[in-house]
Amino acid sequence: MGTHRASNTKPNLNSENAIVAATGLKYDEPVVTDESDFETVDGLRVESY
Repeated sequence: MGTHRASNTKPNLNSENAIVAATGLKYDEPVVTDESDFETVDGLRVESY
């Protein structure tokens, strides 16, 4: 297992949200959402509405 960039806790995302988060990280784009689960992903920019 690797280590997380900012913390050593594992995000708790379902498989669909994990894909969205990975896409945001890959393309260095924010995720626009009303779900707080994305806040636990290190390095992911989240814009809430």
